[in-house]
Amino acid sequence: MLTIHLLLAFTLVVSAMLWAYSTLMVFWVLLEESNSIYSTPMRSALDRFVDTFYLGWLKPLHQLHISERRPLSYGLFVAVTIGIGVLLYLSES
Repeated sequence: MLTIHLLLAFTLVVSAMLWAYSTLMVFWVLLEESNSIYSTPMRSALDRFVDTFYLGWLKPLHQLHISERRPLSYGLFVAVTIGIGVLLYLSES
């Protein structure tokens, strides 16, 4: 029973990091689409987030063109949000 709770806690932490990343990615896409001056600082924040939490395997996504990055970031956000909802539902039972 303890191992299931530890595994669930670890999964929730990793999912929370992915959710934060996908949220930053969505905001970066929105800023870039609106030609905002804040899109460059947002990319720096996203790069720093990836480096801080050892998510370097996500860095190639930053090189994609905006038309490729938009559906990917929205899809990642939706998938991670649904996954966290399911994990929270399972943790209550």
